Amino acid sequence: LIAQCFYAHSTQLLINAAKVLGNSADVQTYTALLQNIKDAFRNEYMTASGRLVSSTQTAYVLALHFDMLPESLRPYAVSRLVENIKSYGNHLTTGFLGTPYLCHVLSRFGHADLAYTLLLQE
Repeated sequence: LIAQCFYAHSTQLLINAAKVLGNSADVQTYTALLQNIKDAFRNEYMTASGRLVSSTQTAYVLALHFDMLPESLRPYAVSRLVENIKSYGNHLTTGFLGTPYLCHVLSRFGHADLAYTLLLQE
């Protein structure tokens, strides 16, 4: 799950570079690859209702940060992330791969208050 998210991220970086360089063929190639990566992620790691097979904070943070989930299911994923954080007394349980993105994801999806709570947690 984690590797698939970072594979998508790396592919998105290739798309961005190809756009800057004006290489439309590479943009097209890597855009198709990115869609395949996201489809494979959804088939392997997501239920039809948008629940991830791993309920960890890191799983939800990475899936949301790298846009691995359909837009229609992202609010449900954010709710699960928020519930998870609250179930740990407003503490993070992410490792080094999820921590850099946690507050960004919470802020992006309307939970800046919780991001600040985590940030200032002793």
